[in-house]
Amino acid sequence: MEIFWTSQKGKQRKRNNDAVAIGYFKETLVAVIVDAAEPKRNTISGVDKKGKFLSIHWADTCLVEILKSIDSLTEKTLIGILHKKQKELRHHFLFETACYGIMIMDTMTGEIQWYYTGDCRLGIQKNKGEPEWLDTPHRIDNLPIFNDFHHGEKDHIYRSLNSRRFFAPEIIKTTLNKKNQNTVILATDGYWHEHLEKKQPLYMTDDDASFLVINHGSINNQIKTDAPNFFVAYHLRTTPIT
Repeated sequence: MEIFWTSQKGKQRKRNNDAVAIGYFKETLVAVIVDAAEPKRNTISGVDKKGKFLSIHWADTCLVEILKSIDSLTEKTLIGILHKKQKELRHHFLFETACYGIMIMDTMTGEIQWYYTGDCRLGIQKNKGEPEWLDTPHRIDNLPIFNDFHHGEKDHIYRSLNSRRFFAPEIIKTTLNKKNQNTVILATDGYWHEHLEKKQPLYMTDDDASFLVINHGSINNQIKTDAPNFFVAYHLRTTPIT
């Protein structure tokens, strides 16, 4: 697979809090994208034992645990892995929150499972056009009860990754038409909302803007980022991925 990762720190951010981790196991490709919130004023950002901030910690550790269980992975076991990892956040990330999405793709059949909490998105791009987003962000303005009274809060997230409460991810399933050579895109809201919807240049977005592009082809990873937020793992890959 051809993988292209682009990530840009937002103008209103102290550092880039987006991250992605991708892993291969036989014909399976796993990608974990994370968009951590900027720490609140007077709050010290947590780091794990390796000095990683929340976005990188969650992407890397979840990917590794998923790859360990990939041969027997089910929806139930994956959610169990996420719940276990969420409980561990209280040791280092008591006050942080984040959005994330996990894509599991069978590169032979084109079957995709997308697990997400928050407003990271999965899209399919046809003929280099605008992405067709397959999920609905967990934002207040997407709730049926949303009205003008909540106008100032429309971008607020009502389901997130945090140390206090576990939200099971919503699950989306789809199958790529491999004959059409469709492109898969994973994106944080700085990209899909500010850049694509609001037409802001990537270097002008307030929030961090990141997106992962996945095309069929030989293994080729290309990175354009201002932070060390891209991680790759190969776990017992025994057959070529095409």
